[in-house]
Amino acid sequence: GLRLDRCSILGNSAAVNGGGLHNNGGIAELISTVLSGNSAFQGGAMNNILGTLTLTNCTLTGNSASSSVGGVLNSNGSSNVKSSIFWDNHDNTGATQLSQFYGPASPINYSCVQGWTGSLGGTGNIAANPAFVDADGQDNVVGTEDDDLRVLAGSPVINTGDPLLAPPANGLKDRAGSPRVLCARVDMGAYEFEFGMYDFNC
Repeated sequence: GLRLDRCSILGNSAAVNGGGLHNNGGIAELISTVLSGNSAFQGGAMNNILGTLTLTNCTLTGNSASSSVGGVLNSNGSSNVKSSIFWDNHDNTGATQLSQFYGPASPINYSCVQGWTGSLGGTGNIAANPAFVDADGQDNVVGTEDDDLRVLAGSPVINTGDPLLAPPANGLKDRAGSPRVLCARVDMGAYEFEFGMYDFNC
């Protein structure tokens, strides 16, 4: 199986499916990982076909598909998604819930999904803008190294991730290498809100 922890998959493309990652019948687990600026005909960020996919504290943003599902296309596979962000992924319908994630009934819990309607089930999900610091960086190009996908103070994804992941978080780190669960509850997405930005009231 494939396990990616604290990685970035940026600016890749595929002629057909899975611009950033294509999982065909395997087991893929992504933790605190960013997928941004990837593109394909379908499944701009990722295609999971007949495989098992786990996404925990990941951020998928700025991915695109010329046909369908700019984010994750889960084709007859199984998935378990929690504490993740799906935002500003586009396909030929725009940036709807369908553009962020599509597939058979699979758990999506405590995640931020643009256009969220509730039709995918799960609990603790939100549709509010995560308020990235600078999603396309100084070069104004999504999916490059200067993108800042941390979130601003007051972001709705702070302390709203999986409530079962609480201090101490067994040494888990975010994408930047900072400790996870700085207050009572983990944040959604690949980056934990920086402790130095808190007013110490958590």
